[in-house]
Amino acid sequence: MATTIKYNKFCTVLCIVLLMVFAGVSYASPGLQHIVYNVAAPAVFVLSFVAVPDFRMNASMRALFVLYAWIAFTSLTAVDPNLAFRQLRQVFGCLLMITGINQLAKNPKNIIWLYIIFLVYYLGIVYYAYTHILSVDYDYSEDRLDDSILGANTVAYFTFYTTYVIFILADIVQNRRWRKLFRLLFLAMPAWSFAIAILTASRQVFVIQAPLILVLLYVRYLRRASPSMKVSVLVVGIVLFLVLGRMAIRVYENSMLQERNEMMLEDDPRSRHMRNAIRVVSEHPLVGVGPGNYGKYVYGHYTFTHSTYLELMANTGFPGLIIFVVLVFGQMLTQWKRYRRTRDPAYALFFIFSVFFALDNVFYVFYYAPWLMSFFFLVNGHAEGYYRRNHMKDDALSAYAYLNQRKEI
Repeated sequence: MATTIKYNKFCTVLCIVLLMVFAGVSYASPGLQHIVYNVAAPAVFVLSFVAVPDFRMNASMRALFVLYAWIAFTSLTAVDPNLAFRQLRQVFGCLLMITGINQLAKNPKNIIWLYIIFLVYYLGIVYYAYTHILSVDYDYSEDRLDDSILGANTVAYFTFYTTYVIFILADIVQNRRWRKLFRLLFLAMPAWSFAIAILTASRQVFVIQAPLILVLLYVRYLRRASPSMKVSVLVVGIVLFLVLGRMAIRVYENSMLQERNEMMLEDDPRSRHMRNAIRVVSEHPLVGVGPGNYGKYVYGHYTFTHSTYLELMANTGFPGLIIFVVLVFGQMLTQWKRYRRTRDPAYALFFIFSVFFALDNVFYVFYYAPWLMSFFFLVNGHAEGYYRRNHMKDDALSAYAYLNQRKEI
């Protein structure tokens, strides 16, 4: 028994180290990214089941397997089988990484380290952006924080994840100094998010980050505050806006972000993709045109819709879209029900993340991106583990008592 426990711990440590290295080299050394990915994802998948020998699968993981099975099925009728096969390889690698991270998240001792891995990944993004883009003739009034390796939108999406990570770590780490550090870092996120929005010219930073940060600030500082405290905070917020607002507006007015925001809706590529995706699914409602084939079908070359919902709808038909909606909104509804039943703020945080994840998928394609999807299933694993440890037994006893009561009636 002792030997088995030691072996489980060794495999856990090995998984964490592999993921940490993978996160660190993804952008710090892009040349190693594919090599490490081909080693780390399969190794973590296998080792995670040794590290955490719990083979139960929650509803979200079952929905993911159904989604990927449907994507594989639709590849049989793809317009271009080569493009379909290329995306199937991405999906398979994504599945290995998601399963490994979700499996590790079943052990509460791994949760902090798994969140830190995504923090390391984001630091790698920031380091790459600073050394390869910002330091090379960059002008935020004319350019985006973007090159052939790092997309501007990628920086935006992981800024959302990092905000959530910093907020969560401030609650779950035990060391008081680290908790204070993460709380200070979270308070710095509004300014950091504004800077990222300007540098990347990504409109979704404002759409996601502004309401997310306001909601999280309310949860931490105002949810249980007295009315007078809430009024005081509102006054301080207004004063800060008046003091800093003019400077922020000047920066914004001289940025590429303003130029993109002033673009006519008809000229926005996303609007064009939406119209085309609707046309594609109207012509191929059941199985779509095949994984990765939207661009080939519409334009004659590979491109994508910049939205998970549109991409799945065009490439895999309405069934693929429905499965993904069930996956994401099922998680959202589950956490909301648990919060309503227990009033435990942890479920409110899991619910908040699910809402903003669903919104973020409007702006980009997540379902075959390993790091983007893995984070959703890290939060999912965290939520399910928290429920099993704290409330599953109570719910089971309540259900048992209810059934007995019904029998007596």
